[in-house]
Amino acid sequence: MVKIRTKISVLGDKCVGKSAITQMFHSDGRNYPKNYIMTNGAAYISKTVQIQDTQDSVELFVFDISGHDLYTDIIKDYMVNTNMFIIVYDCTNEQSFRNLSDWLKMAFKITQRVVPIVLVANKSDADESMIKIKHSEGKMFARSNGIQFFSLSALNYKGIKEPFEYLAKVMHKSYIDKVKTLTY
Repeated sequence: MVKIRTKISVLGDKCVGKSAITQMFHSDGRNYPKNYIMTNGAAYISKTVQIQDTQDSVELFVFDISGHDLYTDIIKDYMVNTNMFIIVYDCTNEQSFRNLSDWLKMAFKITQRVVPIVLVANKSDADESMIKIKHSEGKMFARSNGIQFFSLSALNYKGIKEPFEYLAKVMHKSYIDKVKTLTY
């Protein structure tokens, strides 16, 4: 039985639902924030994810990083030693999608190495007339940047666990691969 720990930073523009996603993941869908509260710098949660078909687990230390320009200078400090990123956009907000490249650049600049990154389209439950970024556009952006794509609804707890479980599996596989190279 192995327990691995990893740090994930959740990035994206303000009001895309980063805090709602992390709170719903942490509470297994029981704690949707009813009112918007601006994240001051970063918020932190931890949760253990069991790896399917093993007795192993990955403890995720998740940092919900503020998307407000006010915190630009200090958020980089919260991202030090990040092993993985979740970058979120709001599919009803075109600007949040246009800013994805900036968030990707920041992630690479902070880590100075290639790390697993997933792209998350939040608010997929919105009325069709409200959706500005089609699912296919998000997938294309992810594919062109070599990252995984997930679509979810924090409000309805739909698809919330998948990006976190995916990253936990990636970390677990990376650990197992490293152990194999050390034992041969």
